[in-house]
Amino acid sequence: MSKFDSSPGPDHVRTIYFPETGDRPRLVWLRVLDHYIAAEHGSKLKVDCSSLDIAAKHVQHLREITTVDYNMLLRRKIPQMTWVGSFKYDGHVTRVQGDNNSSTAAIDKELPLTLFGPLLFYSLGSDLDATEFQNLVGKLRWRDNARLHIIGPTQDFKLPTVQSVLANCLGDMRICHQPDFAEYPLPAYALDSDNRALLNLPIGMLIGIAPVVIKSNRPGLPWRGRMIRDTDGTMLPPEMNRLLAIIHPRMYSVRPGSLIIARKDRRPLLKVHVMALRRYCQTIHDSTPLPTVRESEASKFEYDECFRKRWELLQAKATPEGFRAKWEEWKEEAKDNCKGGFMDVLSPYDM
Repeated sequence: MSKFDSSPGPDHVRTIYFPETGDRPRLVWLRVLDHYIAAEHGSKLKVDCSSLDIAAKHVQHLREITTVDYNMLLRRKIPQMTWVGSFKYDGHVTRVQGDNNSSTAAIDKELPLTLFGPLLFYSLGSDLDATEFQNLVGKLRWRDNARLHIIGPTQDFKLPTVQSVLANCLGDMRICHQPDFAEYPLPAYALDSDNRALLNLPIGMLIGIAPVVIKSNRPGLPWRGRMIRDTDGTMLPPEMNRLLAIIHPRMYSVRPGSLIIARKDRRPLLKVHVMALRRYCQTIHDSTPLPTVRESEASKFEYDECFRKRWELLQAKATPEGFRAKWEEWKEEAKDNCKGGFMDVLSPYDM
């Protein structure tokens, strides 16, 4: 910013440009057009892009994609920006024109996987600066995360899927505002025995429904490298998955990120089943609370000892009969309280 040239004139605005084949984003002065150039289907460009190194095959398809006026990570409005890209209508579908945008890799190497063609951001009446650039980084990271994590991978509907559950880690819950659990259509081939990403959960042998877990994609870009402040002030890694520590205490120190939980026998696993499993394990854990001091102040031995005892309790007390009995008990509670939850759902043993 300090080395950037001053404006060529009052009819120019400072824009942020991500060249399709560049090695980094650039600040560029562009002239605001006296009359807007009408693109196909009535879309209008309000700035002159002729000075940019955009491939000729993309120029005719430049159009305004959307307005950026909200930061999803901070959940607040931001100054309005316009996003321009190269898109073409193909029947009733709008298709992006171009290859992976290499300049976005200067921010995160994964972004080119979901961003294509030249990208331009501008705001009429104001010059974009480092603050708006940071908002754009949040926008692009959120979009990437939504495409590959929140929404999930593109499904090939010719392939069978298994109804599974996504158990979100702290980062996805606190920063990406995702629920603790969500339904997830897992491709059935992911449960093949040769998949090295599969982790068998010992709790399955105890309760008889054989759940397995798979790491969910890659760590989310919005929270990578950050720490999360817990309610007691403790700083926690966003990759922490509290569900794993509850149902598999021996792995309490593992930071796996968000996890997909499925049944090895490929029967449907519902969100309420996972919630019930967590609740069942917690009822067994009640007699071994965590150390009362913060994790940073407690010795590793104290935590190791606590979770060792929790695993011993699960081994001694968790049974198929116990889990089934608790399930029926909670269904009655839901019925008495006129709440949904367990009421109209088959138990995991009856799926």
